[in-house]
Amino acid sequence: MTNAKPYSLSDLPLPAKFVVTAFLLSIGLGFVSGMVQLHMKESKHDGAPLPGPDDVERKYCSYVPFDGQFPKSKMESLISGNPVGAFSKQNMAPAFYAKSADYKQAIKKQPASIIDAERDGERAALVAWLALDLPSRKKAYDDDTMPLPAELAAKPITAEFVEDGKAKIKSLIEERCARCHDGQQQSPAMNEWVKIEPLTIAPAPTTVDFHGVAYVKNDKQVSIDGLAQSTHAHLFGFSMLYALSGFVLAFTKYPKLVKLVFCPLALVAQTTDICCWWLSRMDPPLGLLFPKIILAAGGLAALSLAVQIFLSLFDLYGRTGKVLVLLLLLTGLGGGGYTVYTKAIKPALDAEREQSAALVSPA
Repeated sequence: MTNAKPYSLSDLPLPAKFVVTAFLLSIGLGFVSGMVQLHMKESKHDGAPLPGPDDVERKYCSYVPFDGQFPKSKMESLISGNPVGAFSKQNMAPAFYAKSADYKQAIKKQPASIIDAERDGERAALVAWLALDLPSRKKAYDDDTMPLPAELAAKPITAEFVEDGKAKIKSLIEERCARCHDGQQQSPAMNEWVKIEPLTIAPAPTTVDFHGVAYVKNDKQVSIDGLAQSTHAHLFGFSMLYALSGFVLAFTKYPKLVKLVFCPLALVAQTTDICCWWLSRMDPPLGLLFPKIILAAGGLAALSLAVQIFLSLFDLYGRTGKVLVLLLLLTGLGGGGYTVYTKAIKPALDAEREQSAALVSPA
């Protein structure tokens, strides 16, 4: 009895090959778009294409090394972020810049550099107000006036919010914050002092000593609820994705060792990545080791998926098909990919880098 020839991808009928090709190209594009989202949601928008180790520590670790800076109030943290990018639960700075209701009209009358400098002054005035003791803070809000500190006297501030060397704190909050946080559109409400007050109080510093090194409680760590939801979505969604791409590679004619390594590698890397999300919550210094593993595992998953896609595509077709696939990839990556990078991605990263370098901290 003769052993049957092993079935492989190249034995599929042509319509099925087209389906597999479209599937592999689609998940490749989907993964690239995921990298864009990762940049937009998790990076500091300082020109780095992807989040770095400190970004991962900030998101997942319970404690981070104490840098001598004590915790800020919720309001100061929100307005002190980078004005570039979208709103998030950690950054409301764009409300003073391009996301403000009057920004487009303002830059029609004056250069954007002047407007941005005035908006920096607005944020600096609010930070100075937040540095006051609580009774003085409340009085300045109720009276809608606060004498500007000497270091801010010469700093440009939007004329609408300053008069005779005094900042109109209540008016500034109403325009930049309470316009949306009015108790109906967005929470928390910021339309009256009793609701604003808790946002202006800085939490007591929680520093701890582990093996002679000082750490501080991370107030930007993702919540248990958020982590559980993200874990559920990633394990179900990516497990299905990597299982399908792994199965496709498993039916190629490459050596068994290649398939034993790369077919399950993306799944293993993704599972390791997610496990480290939770392990990062451990007390330091052990917990701070896992963000590095998260970055490595994420990179390994991306590399494995790329290998699965490219190897599977080339195994699907004969010589003519391989040439066409190669031309398709060169056109997409070398032509379209290069164009997108030079015309959209690189200019955006360069702009972020310049804005981040020029950004004057409101503190």
